[in-house]
Amino acid sequence: MPRRLACRFTTGAIRVGPDRRHVTLPRLGTIRTHENTRKLQRRIGNGTARILSATVRQERGRWLVSFQVEVKREIIRVSRPGVAVGVDLGVKVLAVMADSAGEIRYVPNPAHYDTALKALRRLSRRVSRRRGPDQRTGQQPSKRWLAADAERNRVHHRVANLRADALHKLTTGLARKIADAGFGEIRRQITYKAGWDSGTVIVANRWYPSSRACSFCGARSGRRPGRTSAETAWSRPEDPRQPGQPQGRSRAGR
Repeated sequence: MPRRLACRFTTGAIRVGPDRRHVTLPRLGTIRTHENTRKLQRRIGNGTARILSATVRQERGRWLVSFQVEVKREIIRVSRPGVAVGVDLGVKVLAVMADSAGEIRYVPNPAHYDTALKALRRLSRRVSRRRGPDQRTGQQPSKRWLAADAERNRVHHRVANLRADALHKLTTGLARKIADAGFGEIRRQITYKAGWDSGTVIVANRWYPSSRACSFCGARSGRRPGRTSAETAWSRPEDPRQPGQPQGRSRAGR
């Protein structure tokens, strides 16, 4: 596996240009950026942000720069401080959120990779037909191979960016509602974002029997083998029927 190209700057001139299109880095000088830096420049101009370091790395054929920034944030009081939200993460539906007030919300899985899979297969076949590099013989890739590989990398880059954007939007909304999450990246993001809005993250035990608890009153049933978690979600006949697992997750935080 090729070594990742990256370097980190902690001292020297690290600035974001006032035109919001250039950044200045030590040893590299002033570089034009593809994306607008208005959000960071606005915070720096207002005195609410300070750049601590900058990291330059190559990823999928592109050079990226990321800044570690110290930001002053105002503590936001949540609108419903007494409400707990349970979250179940899955594949068909990215997240099902049910709070203790009875509100249920479904977040569909955007499936960015599946959407781009046809294009990736076509581009991968094109790359395989070109003369690529060979470390054993020292063969250098042809220009046609480099062009085809760059085109494939652009698709991978777009899929990764779309996925990251969807996760950030989801976790920012969850943090404002005080939620717990289970998938690694979603849990990592929501843990640090919850503090922005005075939220508290409670991670339910992996063996917590949320699918065997009544979604209304919390009464538990015996194990019913041979069914999926969605099928084992239940409600007692005398209670209103609701999707069970997210409601049970919200009860775990009480």
